[in-house]
Amino acid sequence: MSEENRRHPRVDIKVPVNVSSGNNTLPGTITNLSDGGAALEFVPDLGRRDIAFEIGSSVEIDSEETAPLPGSVVRSYDGGIVNDYKKR
Repeated sequence: MSEENRRHPRVDIKVPVNVSSGNNTLPGTITNLSDGGAALEFVPDLGRRDIAFEIGSSVEIDSEETAPLPGSVVRSYDGGIVNDYKKR
């Protein structure tokens, strides 16, 4: 999806977070953010190439800077995921 087709403009940032789904928790970094979602990147354990979050998984993003934020995985890419926020 091109920038012109996005509903919400994205801002490039670097915020360390923990992303959890069920019993899986991985440290990661939010790399860009919008009103509708976030892109997150992970540094997997040595030798591990897979990301523990499947498309459609409910996840919670937690950081020292914000309250926990629920969402769901809408896309994955090599080393990361894209998350849509759940409306409360």
